[in-house]
Amino acid sequence: MSETKDLDRREYVRLPLAIQMMVRYGHKGRVFFGSCKDLSPGGIFVATKTPAPFGSMITMKFTLPGHEQPLKARGRVVRIHRDTRSRSTGTPPGMHVLFTQMSTNTEQQLKRFIVPRLRQHVIRQLVERRRDA
Repeated sequence: MSETKDLDRREYVRLPLAIQMMVRYGHKGRVFFGSCKDLSPGGIFVATKTPAPFGSMITMKFTLPGHEQPLKARGRVVRIHRDTRSRSTGTPPGMHVLFTQMSTNTEQQLKRFIVPRLRQHVIRQLVERRRDA
């Protein structure tokens, strides 16, 4: 499936994270670690060489940059990007996870973190497109 079709199916615009945000995730009683490459109110991309299987439910714990308390969420793996040794796409190996369950507090904190940064990101993209046109 093409990246364009994937973009059409997304409910939210993703916020790329330039700073390191570690994600701890569990699947079938085992714990794994990865790093967040992008984030939205609806999901997260976790860069990892050990993604959970497609369709599996995972639990996650991560701390937003500049925050002290970790957030917890559950999610379903909706896409896996394997390490193909071809870095032409620029996407590291990992998994795209759709959030399926989180507390109201976690949801509010996530949105308070994402929304202002996402506005800035979209404005930068629009300015770059105008420049390139």
